[in-house]
Parts: sequence; structure tokens; C-alpha cells
Amino acid sequence: MPKLFIQTKGYENSDRQQRKGKTAIAPVNPYNLKYPHSPKPPMTAKEQLLQEIEKSSEPLLQEVLAFLLSVRSEKYPETHKPIWQIAQEIMADVPPEIIAQLPTDGAEQHDHYIYGTPKRDS
Repeated sequence: MPKLFIQTKGYENSDRQQRKGKTAIAPVNPYNLKYPHSPKPPMTAKEQLLQEIEKSSEPLLQEVLAFLLSVRSEKYPETHKPIWQIAQEIMADVPPEIIAQLPTDGAEQHDHYIYGTPKRDS
């Protein structure tokens, strides 16, 4: 198990620092325990981009944004279909017998079909 250090007042309690009298040992709790050589988890690409964005100038950011948008539109095109095409695709597999059973006055009598209220006179 790695050696633990107790961090207090901005210093780690190493033997050398204790000899110099710079630190005092604080009560042990999970918030001040440090592992001296624990690796940091690798940054994600998004974290790296955000870090670089903070350092970059506005003209560079505009150029990078234009590049990102062009690549995204080429490789990941957004497909927008009209709602009636989506409905046609959903209904394509429904047998004609089932379609014949659907009400023809669904828009006029939607309260009846949804909530069970009495049908209105047309």
C-alpha cells in the first residue's frame, strides 16, 4: 500500500518538512489524505478541447468552429423528415385490415376516442 501523507496548511507532512517545523498534523479524515503518486485519470477529448478553447484567441476560435461545423455536416448529416413521411414509415407495416378498422372521424371525435366522452353531433 502506498505511503499516505496528511496535508495541512498547504504543506505535505514529509519527514523533511516536519523537521523544519512547517507543518502540524491534523486529525485524519478522508478529505486530507493524499496518495503521493496516484495517477490522474486521462482527460477526455472534450475536456482537452475546453481547456484549449480557454487559451485561444477569437479568430482562431472562429476558424475552429467553422471547421467543426463543416466536418460534422459532412460526416454526420442531420436528416429532417416531414412528419407525414415519418407517419407513413410507421404505418407501412400495418396490414390493410387494421387500417380499415381505424375511425374516419378521429379528428372530429378525438375526445371520444381518447377520453371516452360521448360522441358529439356532427
